[in-house]
Amino acid sequence: MKSFSGLAFERVVVINLRREPERLASFYDRLPDDWPFEAPVPFEALDGTNLTIPNWWQVGLSAWGCFQSHLRVIESALNDRVDSILILEDDAEFCLDFSESLRPFADHVPGDWEWIYLGGQHLHYHEAFPVRVCPHVYRPHNVHRTHAYGLRGRRVMEMIYRHLLERDHWGEHHHVDHRLGELHSPFEGGLYVPEHWLIGQAAGFSNIRMKEVEATQFVSAADLLEPQRLHPVVPVVGSDSRTRNTVAAILHHLGVSMGNAKLGSRPWEHESAIAAPALDQLFDHLYSQPWWIEKTNGHHRIGSLRFWAAKRGRSAKQNISMIGATHPLLAILAKEIDEAWNPELIVIADPLMPNQDSDDGSIRRQQLMMANGLKQFADRSADRIIHCDLRQETNVTKTIEMLIARLKLRPTAEQIENATRMLNDFHDAISKPT
Repeated sequence: MKSFSGLAFERVVVINLRREPERLASFYDRLPDDWPFEAPVPFEALDGTNLTIPNWWQVGLSAWGCFQSHLRVIESALNDRVDSILILEDDAEFCLDFSESLRPFADHVPGDWEWIYLGGQHLHYHEAFPVRVCPHVYRPHNVHRTHAYGLRGRRVMEMIYRHLLERDHWGEHHHVDHRLGELHSPFEGGLYVPEHWLIGQAAGFSNIRMKEVEATQFVSAADLLEPQRLHPVVPVVGSDSRTRNTVAAILHHLGVSMGNAKLGSRPWEHESAIAAPALDQLFDHLYSQPWWIEKTNGHHRIGSLRFWAAKRGRSAKQNISMIGATHPLLAILAKEIDEAWNPELIVIADPLMPNQDSDDGSIRRQQLMMANGLKQFADRSADRIIHCDLRQETNVTKTIEMLIARLKLRPTAEQIENATRMLNDFHDAISKPT
């Protein structure tokens, strides 16, 4: 048995269907010349298309074969009293200079490790992010994918084996990696991943998804906690959704990207985020509606805002110099926005507080939180605030010119015309009696 610093495996297997020898051959072609462990031994996968699946299984024949294959790999290790095993799938694709890339993780992984992933996909980071153990090692919250994971010790193998056999706990759409992911957060033991994934998934036909897929390298733990933001962020905050969303739409027309979704011609009719649906989804995870009850802590909210901005900038459809963000809940996040985005400028739409005498307790709570939040913005960032009171300032040209100057934008004549038209339409809409 070979070892590599803190990592050693008594058994290394690669799961492969007998009817797909070409996939196995491709796997061995991709296996690095500097592979530091025992050569992976083929483990014959169960072919779900040859099996009769139980009525409670809802996610297809191939997924059943995948589940049974991983169950049998662990069962075999337990039966043979194997102490440690590295489990690979035949679509595993290894990073360049694999051994040297692995060395920092292998040298620093704590000696209590029982379960590691060398490749995978971090999910449910809306609940919690991975926790950094040291610069090269993280403890994950929930990892999906089963193309590269290792187990050490009978305790963890028995725990996983029992968990996979508990049929009554399987959801209708659960795959084996979903079931394993359920164990990660409550796992009382050494569960670790490297700062960056070392093994991705190769391009080819997916037996689970039943289609050709591109090569995949998922977001790493380090990228989740320390994402590289490409553009400055301009938050648009305010307590009145009509003016706040209109200001955001005007900025979008002037060149501040608010998102890739359709903006619509009447943004003042929207209650939540415009053009960036992912921001709505983010806040659905961070707060319960309609009372705005926190689901996570401030540290997690900062990380979530930071990761959203980095991802949002990468997905922008056009060449942009800055991105914008607007949502009702941004009004109460002065501290988190400072920490996550360190914005040079913050646009506050007029702080009108409608329905203050509402009998709806949740609305009154929201309004109080917004009022307190907007005061925090004023206290923390007075020199960075752009006040944009669309209801009081009726000089459309002056408003547009002020935003362009303060944000140092370079809109085209067409963009200015579109922004001006939208602001005129807004004034027409609010001036009509309801």
